[in-house]
Amino acid sequence: MIAPIRFVQTSLLVITFILLTSHSAPAQERLCDPSFEDCYTPLLQLVQNETAGIDMVFYMIELPGLADAVIARHKAGVPVRLTVEPRANLKFPENQPLLDRFKAAGIPMRYKLGDAFVHAKVLLCAGQNKVVFTGSNFGDGDVRPYDPFVNYVDGAWYFSDDVAVVNSFKTRYDDIWTNTSLYGDYANITISLTRRYPTHPIDPSVNLLPNPNPAEDYGARTIAQIDQENQKIDLTMYRITDIGICDALLRALARGVPVRLLAEPHEYRFDASRLGAELTGPYNLDRLHAAGVQIKMRKHLGLNHQKSVSLYGRGLTIFGSSNWSFNSFNYQEEHNYFTNKTWFFDWFVNQFNRKWNSATEYEPFVPLPPSVPTYLSPANPSTVGQSVMLNWEGGRWAHKYDIYFGTVESNLSLIASNVVTGTLGSEGSESYLVSGLQNGVTYYWRIVSKTMANQTASGPTWRFTVSGTAPTPTPTPTPTPTPTPTPTPTPTPTPTPTPTPTPTPFPTTGAEVVLYASQAPVKVGGWGNVSDLSAAAGVRIHHTDAGAAKVTTPFANPPHYFEMTFNAEAGRPYRLWIRAKAQNDFWGNDSVWAQFSGSVNSSGAPVYRIGTTTGTEINLEDCSGCGLSGWGWQDNGWGVGVSGPQIFFQSTGTHTIRIQGREDGISIDQIVLSPGTYLHNSPGALKNDNTVLPASGGGPAPQAPTVTAVSPNSGSTSGGTSVTITGTNFAPGATVRFDSTAATNVSVASSTTITATAPAHAAGTVNVVVTNSDGQSGTLTNGFTYTTVAESVIFEDDFNDNSLDQGKWSLNNLFSGFTDSSVPARETTQRLEIGSLLAGQSGSHYNGVRSANVYNFTGAYTYVELVQAAASTTKADAMFTVGRDADNYYRIYVEEGIFICQAKIGGTKRNLFTSAYTPAVHRYWRIRHDQSTGNVVFETASDNPGLPGSWIVRSVEQWNNTSVPLATIVFELKAGTWQPEPVAPGTVVFDNFKAARP
Repeated sequence: MIAPIRFVQTSLLVITFILLTSHSAPAQERLCDPSFEDCYTPLLQLVQNETAGIDMVFYMIELPGLADAVIARHKAGVPVRLTVEPRANLKFPENQPLLDRFKAAGIPMRYKLGDAFVHAKVLLCAGQNKVVFTGSNFGDGDVRPYDPFVNYVDGAWYFSDDVAVVNSFKTRYDDIWTNTSLYGDYANITISLTRRYPTHPIDPSVNLLPNPNPAEDYGARTIAQIDQENQKIDLTMYRITDIGICDALLRALARGVPVRLLAEPHEYRFDASRLGAELTGPYNLDRLHAAGVQIKMRKHLGLNHQKSVSLYGRGLTIFGSSNWSFNSFNYQEEHNYFTNKTWFFDWFVNQFNRKWNSATEYEPFVPLPPSVPTYLSPANPSTVGQSVMLNWEGGRWAHKYDIYFGTVESNLSLIASNVVTGTLGSEGSESYLVSGLQNGVTYYWRIVSKTMANQTASGPTWRFTVSGTAPTPTPTPTPTPTPTPTPTPTPTPTPTPTPTPTPTPFPTTGAEVVLYASQAPVKVGGWGNVSDLSAAAGVRIHHTDAGAAKVTTPFANPPHYFEMTFNAEAGRPYRLWIRAKAQNDFWGNDSVWAQFSGSVNSSGAPVYRIGTTTGTEINLEDCSGCGLSGWGWQDNGWGVGVSGPQIFFQSTGTHTIRIQGREDGISIDQIVLSPGTYLHNSPGALKNDNTVLPASGGGPAPQAPTVTAVSPNSGSTSGGTSVTITGTNFAPGATVRFDSTAATNVSVASSTTITATAPAHAAGTVNVVVTNSDGQSGTLTNGFTYTTVAESVIFEDDFNDNSLDQGKWSLNNLFSGFTDSSVPARETTQRLEIGSLLAGQSGSHYNGVRSANVYNFTGAYTYVELVQAAASTTKADAMFTVGRDADNYYRIYVEEGIFICQAKIGGTKRNLFTSAYTPAVHRYWRIRHDQSTGNVVFETASDNPGLPGSWIVRSVEQWNNTSVPLATIVFELKAGTWQPEPVAPGTVVFDNFKAARP
C-alpha cells in the first residue's frame, strides 16, 4: 500500500514558502521539490493526458498508481515503450510485481545487458512534447513527502518543454531502444526495433551516458567545471566514492573557494550486508572534512538521494542521476544537465540554503572513529626471527595507521605514522615489516588505526621475542664448536653446506599452479566463456571488445574482471605467466592487469593487492612493433628478454588472483604461477603456441568432505532447528541436504564446522549430506531424526462452531488502526469471513477480530490460513498482524495481487518482502519468534491438505522487543479498504488460526 501523504496542517506556511522560493521560468518548465510538494500528481496528469506516445526508462518503480495510468494509456491505444532494470529488485522488491503487470498488459519492454545498470529516471510524453527527469526514483517517498520537511526523500523533478532538451531525450531513447548489443528484449517485443522520432543533435547542456566521447564523461566534465570555479561551491550528493572528483574539491579549497556539502549518513557508515556499500565513501567524507569542506548530514526521517551541484562563479547548475562514483561517470545509463538557466540556478540555491539553515532537516557532520584493529601475527607471545612482518586487520573504517614499537612496554616509539597498507575494509589484512632485530630481545608493538579525519582507535600491546639463533639453519650439522676447520671432504653422509641461491629447489609437482581461466567461478562485466578447440579444455575466457579506452591504472573495484583461487607457499618466489591471444592479433587487444590477495614483494611489503589501484601489467606483445600471432605465453615483464617481477605471498594457503581488463578484446586460456619449472623459462612459445599444461591448483587435489556428527541430532518435523555439523574438508560454498531437502542459513565456519537450519521434513531418520562446490560430498547416514513434537498451544481457533468465541476474540475493536463496524465480520460456514468489503468509499474501512487477551510470544509462532483474498484488481487488504499498537507490529498481508511481509516500528513502515501473490503457495502465513537468534521470521506454506505444508522462510530480521514486547502480544485478523474502489473487493476469508510454542 502506498502510504497516504500526511501533509502538515500548516498550509499557509507551505504556501508562503512556495511563494518565497518561486522564480520566473519559462511557462511550461518547472522544478518540483518532494520535501514539501506533491510531484506525483503532475506526473500522473502527464501520463493521463498523453495521446501520442509514452517512453519511460527507470531504475525502479514502486508506484502502482502510475503503473495503472501507463497501462490504461496503453490499453487506450497510446504507444508505450519501457526500458527497465530487473536487478533493482535486489534493493526494491516491489519493483518486480509492477514489471510483471506491465508485461502482462502487453507493453513492449527492454532491459540492460551486462553488469552496468540502467540508472536513468525519465518520462517522455511525445504528444505534449514534455520530458521529466530526476535523480530520484519512481518511488512513493521520492515523489511526495510522507511528512513535509520531516520525512521525505531529497531530490528534484524537472518538468521541461525546452525543445532542445526534449529532442535530446527523444534521440537518446531511440538510441537505446534500437541498441541490440547493450540492451535485450524483456517482454512483448513482437516487431522489429525501430526509431520513433527524428534524430536530433544532443543539446550541449544535456549529458547522456555512457558516451564514447571522453569529454562527456560526467566525472571529467564536472571536474573541469569545478577547476574553473573561483567563488563558491554547494553540492547535495547521495554517494561520494570517487577520489578524483573529491580531489577537485580539495583543489578548489586550496584556491580559497568555500565548499559546502549536504550528505547522506547511510553512505558514511553502514553495515557490511548493505548492497552497494563502497568503503571509499567514508574515506572521501573524512578527508573532505579534515581539509575544511563544510559538511552537514541529513537529520530528517527520510533519505538524501539528491545529486546536484551549484557553481556560483558562473551560475552553473549540474543536476541529474549520476552519483559521484565511477559507475555513474560513463558506465551506467545516466542523464545529467549542465545548465546556466538563471531560474534553475536560483531554485537550487534557495533549496540548498533552506536545508542548510534548517536545524531539523540537517545537522553538522561529526566524523566517527575507526574500529579497533585486530592483530593477526606474530602471535602474542611468540618467538620470531630477526625480521618480522606485523600483520593486523584494521577494520572497515580505518584508512591509515600509526605503528608503535620498542623494548619497553610502557614507552613505545612511533616508528611509522600514517602508513597506508592493505585494503579498505576487511577483505585484505594490513602489514608492516620490521627488520634488524636483536637475538634474545623481547619487543612490543601496538597499532593505532586512523581515519582520514584523524579519528583514532588504539589496539592492544602485543609482544614477541627474537630467537637466540639465526633465523635460517646454519650449515654446520654439529652443535659443538670445532676449532679445526677441516676443509677436506669427510665420509659423512651429510650434504655439503655450500648455499645455492639460484635456482630455488625444484618444487614438488603440486607446487606448480596451472589454472584454466575459463573455469573461473567469478566473472564480472565483459568477461565470458567462448568455445575454442585450440584452448585448454576447449574453452577460453574472452573480454568483449567494446572499443573502450585503455585502463592505465587498475581499479580497486573494477567493472570487468574474473577471479580464481590457488594454493601458494609463503616466501617462495613465483613467476606469473598467461597464455593469451588478441582479437584480430591487434596490439590494442592484448593486455590485462593482475592482482592478488596476500601478495608481497621480496622485502615482504604488500604489492599488487586486490582492492587497490596497483597491479602487475601483462602485455602479450613483447615490444612495440614486435607483433602478435595467435596464442602466446607472456609474463609480467615488458621488452624482449625482460622478465617481470616475481610474485611472493605473505602466508601459506589459499590465495586469489584477479585479472581485470586493461585493453578489451583479449582472450586467456591458461594462467601459470610457477615456483620452479617455469621460474626462469616460458611454458611455451610467444607466438602460434599450442602448449596446454595439466591443470593444478598449486597443492594436493581437494579432498571429499566427511561428516562425523550433527548437533543436535534431532528436531521438529516443522523444521527450523539450528544445527552444527562437524567433519573434515568443508569448503566455502558447501551446501547441506537432509536427504533430498536443502537446509537453509548454511554457513561454513571452517573446514571442520558448518552451521545450518534444518528444513521441514516428515517424521523419521534422514541422511545429512555436505557437498562442496567441486561436487564432492560426504554423508552421515541416519545423521538426523525428525520427531513430531507436542505443541504447547497458546491460543487457537478453527472457527468451526459458527459463533465467534468472545473469550478468545474481541470483535469491532482493532488495535492496528481505525475500526469501521459497518464492515461485516463474522464466523460462519466454519471459517471467519470479513466483508463484503466496501466499494466506492473513500477513507479507511477495516474490520475483523483481535485477541481478547495479550500473550507471551517468546519462542512461539502463530499462523493462519488465508482461504480467500480480496479481488486482485483492487487495493483492498487481507491482513494478519502481531504486535502491540497501531505504530508497532509485524504483519503479513495481500494487496492488489501482491504478497507483503511488513514491519512497522515507531510509526515507520518497512516492507521486508514482496512477491506476486499465489493462493496455493501462500495459503498459510506464519510469524515466528526464533528464541535462539532473537529474530522475527516470516514464513508461508501450501496446503497439506487441511494443515500447513513445509514452511518456506520469506524474511528474517531482529525482533524489536522494545517496540513490540514479546511479553504482551496481541493477534489480529482484519480486512478492508483505504481508498474508493471502482469494483467490489469481495469478501476476505480466514481459517485455522493457531498460536503455539514448540
